[in-house]
Amino acid sequence: VYVELRNGIQMPIIASGVPGSDFAANTKIILDSKVAHIDTAYQYGNQRGIGLGLQGYNRTSYFLTTKIPECGSNDLKDTSRCGELSTGLMDQNLEELGVKYVDLMLVHRPPHGGCSSLCKIVQDQWRAVENFYYAGKTRAIGVSNYCQECFECLEATQRVVPMVNQVEYHVGMGSNPHELLSYSASHGIVIEAYSPLGGSSGKAIHNDRVVSIAKEYQKTPAQIALKWILQHNSTFVTASANKNYLLEDLDVFNFKISSSDMEKLDAETSPGGSICDDEKSMLSPGAAAIIVTVITLFCFAVGFVTYFRCVKKPRTHEEVSMDEFSSGGKTDSENTRNFQAVEQTGESWEEDDEEHIGSTLERKCEVAEPVHS
Repeated sequence: VYVELRNGIQMPIIASGVPGSDFAANTKIILDSKVAHIDTAYQYGNQRGIGLGLQGYNRTSYFLTTKIPECGSNDLKDTSRCGELSTGLMDQNLEELGVKYVDLMLVHRPPHGGCSSLCKIVQDQWRAVENFYYAGKTRAIGVSNYCQECFECLEATQRVVPMVNQVEYHVGMGSNPHELLSYSASHGIVIEAYSPLGGSSGKAIHNDRVVSIAKEYQKTPAQIALKWILQHNSTFVTASANKNYLLEDLDVFNFKISSSDMEKLDAETSPGGSICDDEKSMLSPGAAAIIVTVITLFCFAVGFVTYFRCVKKPRTHEEVSMDEFSSGGKTDSENTRNFQAVEQTGESWEEDDEEHIGSTLERKCEVAEPVHS
């Protein structure tokens, strides 16, 4: 089953990431299970293995999606050369996968700091993606984790509107979080849901409402969760190398969830999630540096005041003796605690990889994906 993108390209609505360690073998399992859409990314580190697994399959028999990191990330630090470096990574994706073209190239996420304040590098990177598309090296182009502000940034200079937006979306987040689904529909952008079962632990299929409806329809909770996404006119990408689970994912076209049950699922608030990076409240490196500087200055000031007070009021012999007793005879300097401030950059690799628990709710996560996320 396919969805037609704005340029007429047909994209299979069910995709799978490639988990595990034997990426070549697992790629073959996925394709042999009739899941014809493989999802990967530069940052996943599995592209060479996938490329080996694709050998022997007719190139037109599968749909291949990959992604490049955002400008300003560790892989694309020099934002002044954003377009040039992005082109280099897209070419590297093709080389690692062993193909002459991919079917869909995505920008993995917005830059840290947001699209409004860093609009120029967002536009520069998208221009490079457009050029890659015009060069025939990808059949379609899109983004991931983008909110409305990012699309508004692109509108000023874009030649091609993004065709796909891959975002976190599952039961528990509401039918139209951040009003992104309605916005996407009005602009011809296809939503592709990652973490469709609620994350790496499959929280959505433990949801009592999902379990109850699954029993009523004689389906698994995973199938109900996935069908809910499809009935909201969205596609999804899961991740499994278990043939039974892959076949379960595919078996979602022979039933329909009623309007009343869809409304019940729409109303669920657990598990929660963030459909795009605007909602993740990530600090930009600059903001994080300012906060660390302020904390450091504060700690220095407190230390200085404490020292000044000690100098002005020398301790008595009795106080020193008690200190040495309670410290096991060690000196003050030997008992000084050292504190280290750790700055979190907020950059975690997320293959939004989620696993079912199946009909018995015992399916385990096969991939520990960081959260593209």
